[in-house]
Amino acid sequence: MDRRAFMTASAATSVGVAAAGTGLGWFGDPPVTPVVTPVDGVKGGGRALIAEPITAVDLGGALPFALARVGELPSLTAGQALGADGAIRSLSPIRDVTWRGFVGGLKSLADDQLFIDEVVVTADGVAARHMLWSHLASAGGTSAGATFTAHDDAFAGLEVTRVAAATGKRSSAFFAFAASGAGPQLKPGVYVLAGPRASTGLPPASSDHAFTGSLAEPLQPSRLHALDFPYLTFAVYGEWV
Repeated sequence: MDRRAFMTASAATSVGVAAAGTGLGWFGDPPVTPVVTPVDGVKGGGRALIAEPITAVDLGGALPFALARVGELPSLTAGQALGADGAIRSLSPIRDVTWRGFVGGLKSLADDQLFIDEVVVTADGVAARHMLWSHLASAGGTSAGATFTAHDDAFAGLEVTRVAAATGKRSSAFFAFAASGAGPQLKPGVYVLAGPRASTGLPPASSDHAFTGSLAEPLQPSRLHALDFPYLTFAVYGEWV
């Protein structure tokens, strides 16, 4: 895995945090990942294999998005959990992250503005952020995918901001990981940032849909709930050491 430094913050500041520094690379579209055959035992009836919601801190405007870790595949973690001596290995604190764009189109968000900032905590305890991805309907278009490397004890979460075209309303939330003092670690797996539902305008529940086993299209419609919302997805890769 890439061992690039991830902790240097830039001098720019905004809303009490600095724009993040190195370790985030823009490489255009991420490498194409083969679609994985759906894993055995995918549950139907509107239940996901893994539904680990990430804590959302409202920053104003009641952002209608939900973030959750919805699946896990053996291919996302390199190496073996057990060593030759039978001892259980530890996961490296370094994670490689592949951020993808929208799945199935922008849908209700096509005319909106959407900004995704990655937030880290630097070695000296300073919160820092970096623009990871954006969609600007009027100018700039939609960002390509991105690949970056993060420390699970430095990655603090994602700040998501939406400006609705119809109303001009701005809403924002922070989805916290362990480095921020709240939330889970950045564990290997498939994550989905989804919303809003066309039927309600609210965030979808992470337990409403099953995991398909695919990195490209991870959500499976259930018998009770259609995929009536846009969503973005990213995969986190780890390594046993």
